Amino acid sequence: LASIGGEGVPQSALQCFACATPFVGTRVGGIPDITEDGVNGLLVTPESPDDLAAAVLKIISDPEMAATLGANARRTFDEIGSVEHMGERLRTFLGL
Repeated sequence: LASIGGEGVPQSALQCFACATPFVGTRVGGIPDITEDGVNGLLVTPESPDDLAAAVLKIISDPEMAATLGANARRTFDEIGSVEHMGERLRTFLGL
């Protein structure tokens, strides 16, 4: 995800995590909050197409690493992106 803005956690990031898909994102907004570089995804410098391309090529050229990143991303989703977790966050936000 080549975001340059300061949005929270993009839905596309959570969708990648949910599908156990290796994730590459920029260090902006909420992306670093859910992505541990080299564990459940790769983080790159915003507005750096060279860094983005290098990270994508790294995943493509190393299927074992891609599988590990994907599996870890799914575990992260189960922790933070599940309906149960989102419901708890909403209840907290609403003060319930």
